[in-house]
Amino acid sequence: MLVNAVVNDPQPNSTIMTLETKVDLKIALTARIEPVTLALFQRDYGVDDAYAKIDIPGQKIKGNHSLGITDTLTPLLNQTAWREFVHQVVFQEEVSLALDGWTNAYLGVLKSHVHLDKNVVTPGMNYITYFAFFIYQLSPFSLAFGCPIITFFHKISIQTSSNSNNQG
Repeated sequence: MLVNAVVNDPQPNSTIMTLETKVDLKIALTARIEPVTLALFQRDYGVDDAYAKIDIPGQKIKGNHSLGITDTLTPLLNQTAWREFVHQVVFQEEVSLALDGWTNAYLGVLKSHVHLDKNVVTPGMNYITYFAFFIYQLSPFSLAFGCPIITFFHKISIQTSSNSNNQG
């Protein structure tokens, strides 16, 4: 379950990302996962056109465990998909964060191929739509992002609760 996603200091070609997930194994045994690269993408563009990829290190997990990255420089791979995602965060009531990745998980000598293909739906910032024209006039530099409002929000934070609507 995604519990926290933060985009700090967005630049034209990179951003600083935090992505925290919770995994609850529901068993008393320790499992091990190999490193996983998660693609962050827009479903309309597909996983092959991910706007970013994050690497989560392999680790041993037991019970309710946190996985993710904190304040990690993340290159932006597809500007069109990135602009679409930022536009949705800023102007829509709900935003879908699509994640995809493959890894191997081990429980003792048992090995399982794990495919994560999730849509995490979370509230957007729809309430600021009426500021767009004013901010556009003040910040021509932000045209590099294709979303004029982004330079005024140096931090975009998506917080989800345990009741978040996960699909996938």
